[in-house]
Amino acid sequence: MNHHLHEPGDRHGARQPERFDPQRAAHLDDPARFKYLPPSEVVRMLDVPPAGKLVDFGAGTGTYAIELARMRPDVEVTALDEQPEMLNLLR
Repeated sequence: MNHHLHEPGDRHGARQPERFDPQRAAHLDDPARFKYLPPSEVVRMLDVPPAGKLVDFGAGTGTYAIELARMRPDVEVTALDEQPEMLNLLR
């Protein structure tokens, strides 16, 4: 049996990628992102039931979470991010 030890900086043995630089947050709000993946397509793919709940993990500035909440006012949208700087931008 092969056991893996957790290393410093790991979370449950999974390496975490570098954190997003909050100084580049404007890139997250670039309208061109919606051309690549429109919020309407995200809503279709997620197929959230009426009056459902949606959690956006790693929401960044909340660009998609905000649009999804606007498109589906019946859905409770929660935006989460591990970086306080990003949550401050979202507010």
